[in-house]
Amino acid sequence: MEASDGMYGEILCTRFAQGYIVNGGGFSHCAAGSSVHTTRILGDEYWSKVRKEILTGGELRRNVRREVMKSKERKEVYDKFMSTAKAMANTTQRIIDLKENWDKKKDDLEKTNLQISDQVVQFMRDSQHLADFSQALKD
Repeated sequence: MEASDGMYGEILCTRFAQGYIVNGGGFSHCAAGSSVHTTRILGDEYWSKVRKEILTGGELRRNVRREVMKSKERKEVYDKFMSTAKAMANTTQRIIDLKENWDKKKDDLEKTNLQISDQVVQFMRDSQHLADFSQALKD
């Protein structure tokens, strides 16, 4: 890995992503590659070490494992959240169904109550006619 690799990487990521403030409306205030001059300060020995580390995959492998673990943990939290949300939605739907059923039963009871009241009134009228008829027979 050479110091110039950082410059090419920045050019690749910034230029192709159109990340310039002026023309691309993006995130970079400077021309691509101009901020990597500090990579030359570290020297070839450091970059050789970095190159070997990358090729052997030591740190990279550890980082990947760490990220995979984090991803699994996030997925578990997400799955638990979604499971809870689904259970809450089901419970809410059951409550709505119970309320609708209750309202329907209440309406049915009110109709039945009115029918019984009408029948009682009719029975009282009919009973009054019978009472009047019975009284007329006695007289």
